[in-house]
Amino acid sequence: MTMNTEEQTATAPRVYQANDSHFFLNWIVEGTDGAFYTVPSEPGGWKHRSPFAGSKEALTLVSAQKAQAIARFVGGDNQESGAIAIAHGNSMHSTEYLISEPAAGMAW
Repeated sequence: MTMNTEEQTATAPRVYQANDSHFFLNWIVEGTDGAFYTVPSEPGGWKHRSPFAGSKEALTLVSAQKAQAIARFVGGDNQESGAIAIAHGNSMHSTEYLISEPAAGMAW
């Protein structure tokens, strides 16, 4: 049996939090226009976004899975979100393990 690893680069919504004590009242989100926005953590919150005025250096990118759920929740990942949507970019590398039987004629 052999094990091959394959690294994949996934894209995910660019959603940030200010720090670990974030109360999830607002998310910091990068738009497709390159600007950063404060987005209320509520259904349809993307429609009520406002320009982000804080320091971008203090922001931490949330995990890809969490960012996808947030983008769906706030409504910034669909066609109805207007001319500006939530930007997508590279996220963490995921490793996929493929396990296969040895090729015919190979001895262990």
